[in-house]
Amino acid sequence: MAGVKVTKQQAVETLEKMGLAGRENLPARFLSEGQRRRLALSRLLSSSTRLWLLDEVLTSLDRAATILIRSVIEAHLKSGGMAVVATHQELNLAAGSFERLQLTS
Repeated sequence: MAGVKVTKQQAVETLEKMGLAGRENLPARFLSEGQRRRLALSRLLSSSTRLWLLDEVLTSLDRAATILIRSVIEAHLKSGGMAVVATHQELNLAAGSFERLQLTS
């Protein structure tokens, strides 16, 4: 997985955390757009990448998935990670865990 070795158990646990349990053997092309976004984030969770670059990470997600993604980003920030997130939606992250730069035209 992008040069990162994970055990089958680690992969299953990460997919479960991202709400994708039971879809381990399903090709990504059969997943919904929201499920594909969660799959992409699961790759980040399995790596030691400190800086995440996320573009419209909340698009195509239902309310439960949006809450999940926000909690994953917050956990990453709290553990010393960094994230640059381009979004048109409010992230509503915990105060003090981020710096917001708002661009207007």
